[in-house]
Amino acid sequence: MNTGTWMYSNWNERCSTTCGIGFEYRSIFCEKSGALNEVCDTSTSPDISKVCSFGKLCEKADWFISPWGECSGSCFNLTKSRQVLCIQNNLITDIENCNISKKPSNILNCTLDDVDYCKPNWHYSDWSEVS
Repeated sequence: MNTGTWMYSNWNERCSTTCGIGFEYRSIFCEKSGALNEVCDTSTSPDISKVCSFGKLCEKADWFISPWGECSGSCFNLTKSRQVLCIQNNLITDIENCNISKKPSNILNCTLDDVDYCKPNWHYSDWSEVS
């Protein structure tokens, strides 16, 4: 099977942060100019991001959040949670270093539709005898 060729742009040379560690990006493209069934091997895909640093420490801390977890609890009190951390210079720091009024929520209520076992179900009895 023929494979396509990975093409890539130059790094954009714009770090995603002005202090501490961030990322810079580039575009990649799979060139498939030959037969129609050519594809690029995703295991050899070039990186689209790399670490960059301005070398100076960040003066302010900021809130970082994890993805939401699964909904849990009884069907009458369902919630999901996530971690919310105050980070400065890639280290967890005291929450007082971040703007408390802008702290993201770490708990969110779920609805009955979010959890399969809480959705309405059919319930039935045994068959009655024929009279």
